[in-house]
Order: sequence, then C-alpha cells, then structure tokens
Amino acid sequence: MPASAQTAPEVFLQRARELVEADPGRVSGFDVSFNMRDLGGHATVDGRRVKHGLLFRSGELARADHNEMLVISCIGLKYVVDLRTKAEAAAAPDPRLPGVTSVRISGYLDRNGKEVDLSPGRAWRLILKPRHRCSSTTRNPEASWEASMVAGVYASLAFDNVAFRELFTLLEDDDVPLLFHCSAGKDRSGVAAMLILLALGVSPKDVVSDFALSNAYRASNIMGALQSHPLLARLPLGNFILCANEGVIEECGHRMIREIVHAYGTLERFFEAEYGLTAERLSALRDRYLED
Repeated sequence: MPASAQTAPEVFLQRARELVEADPGRVSGFDVSFNMRDLGGHATVDGRRVKHGLLFRSGELARADHNEMLVISCIGLKYVVDLRTKAEAAAAPDPRLPGVTSVRISGYLDRNGKEVDLSPGRAWRLILKPRHRCSSTTRNPEASWEASMVAGVYASLAFDNVAFRELFTLLEDDDVPLLFHCSAGKDRSGVAAMLILLALGVSPKDVVSDFALSNAYRASNIMGALQSHPLLARLPLGNFILCANEGVIEECGHRMIREIVHAYGTLERFFEAEYGLTAERLSALRDRYLED
C-alpha cells in the first residue's frame, strides 16, 4: 500500500480490511475512512504498552454522523485539538461537544508564520518556505524524486511546530482523554501521532507502520481516486499524486525519523530541544500513558 493503478480493487480493499481489523487502535462505530483511532495498544521498546482510551486521532469531526458523534460523546473527552487552518475550520466547523474544551491551532506554519494546509495546490509553500530545511543527506536514494520531495515536506513538520508543542503540553497536564484531528486524519494528525508514539517509546519501525496504516483506513478513497482518473492513474506521477492526496507515503515517516536523528543525534535530545521534555519529564510522561 498505497495501491498502484494495476492493483486489482478487490485485492487492495481486502488487504486493507485485514489490516484495519488487526489494528489494536481501531475504534468501532465509525466509517473506516473517518480514520478514527486510539493510540493505545502499541508496545514500547521497554516492554510496556500505551494505555487505551486516552489519546485519539481522527479526520474532521464535521463529517461524523449522529451515531458517530454519540460514540465520541461516550469517550469522555476533555480536549479536542483541531490541527486545521482557520479557513479549513471555518468551512467545516467542529460540532460542539458539551464539557469539552476545543483548541484550534494550525499543524503547520511556513517560516513567515502563515498557516498552510497540505492540499496539493498549496503544499508548494512548504517546499519554498519550510520552517525547517531538511538535509539532503537524509534522503533515501531508492525513493523516487516525488516521494523524496513530499517526504522532505512532512519531515519538516516535526520541527518548530507550535501546534505539536501545545499538544505535548496538554499531555503533560493530563488533559485527557484527548482527540486531535486535521481534515483527513492522515497528514498533520499522522505526524502528531508519530511524535507522541516516539516520545512514549514505541519503536520507530512500529511508528512508521502505524503512520502508513492510514492507507488501509482510506483504501476506498484511494481506490476511488484511481478509478475516477484512469488515464492519470496509469502514469507514474499521476498515480503518485492520486495516492498521496488520498493516503500517505510511507517514506514520509521514515524520512522524518532520519531527519530528527540527523539534526539531534537521538530522539531524546530532539524531544528535549523541541518540546522541553527533559529526561525526567519524558520518563514521567511515559509512566502516565504506559502500562505493564
């Protein structure tokens, strides 16, 4: 995953269903493409697991139907963090949740402090004006130029990100259960979930696998885009654009971790420098959100 133009739809969708069913973070009661997931259940390198029922991610709440909103209301959320831009949120505002504090803070700003969404038409601003310029030495020589370019954009989201700093502050303050979302729940939310899981001690390999799982949750969207544009889907670049628009590129997850290690040497130094998580605070965070 994601699919290629030559992938049989039934094979692709069946594999996606199997991956979703096997996901320990799957939350029942939602349309799969809503990408609603519990970060709980992931094993950490020290033998513990992330607790269930505290940290959630999803697509935009405006698309949730009545029954899905009932499920959300039963979670007992304290906070909802909306990672979309002001314009995105205005076009599809979150429904009100009684007793829940909502915070909207864009998951990406360019170096001039302007909000940027990750739509194909605007992503060029991230390439021209990233808040963090990724090193060419972290590129995967086996990745296509398209994947390398997109991966560099996504890797930059981990650095100097005010929204993710706010997210970690809420986690340290124990303002949970908490749900964070963007539009499709795959890009800004995907990077945020990666950072949280890395901070909690989940292995980089498992973190990237979880990031790529958005392709299984959004398999029908991906296949629908490919089938709606058959001529474009037959071209390598066109196929890439369609799949990246509806899903995620796994190389983005790998590139982000390589960039972090390149810039700081270790994940621990990265979390201390970027998010103020000293060794003591990081340990306390893990004790709070992990169980034996």
